[in-house]
Amino acid sequence: SVAASSAAGVVFAGDPSETATILVSGLEPPMSPQRLRTQFQGYGTIARLGVAPLLRVGFVEFDSRTDAEAALSGLDGKKGLSLTFGARMPPNADGVAVVR
Repeated sequence: SVAASSAAGVVFAGDPSETATILVSGLEPPMSPQRLRTQFQGYGTIARLGVAPLLRVGFVEFDSRTDAEAALSGLDGKKGLSLTFGARMPPNADGVAVVR
């Protein structure tokens, strides 16, 4: 079944309990996919990530749930960031810069 969750108007489809994707809110401008990658790459292999700068949110999809849990544990609440598990984002979401 498909559940939906949203934050700051960004909708994610799927079940967050089965994902390795983290929804990141509280991003400070200027935020780019490259800066977001730098903050998260030490926690594991990133499959893809995206940034919606106007909404100050982004997402980081790791190759494994274990890596995503490590990032969430290590970064949630730090540097003004709020992290939650989000279901996988559609590949062509409007207004989001997606990189692999």
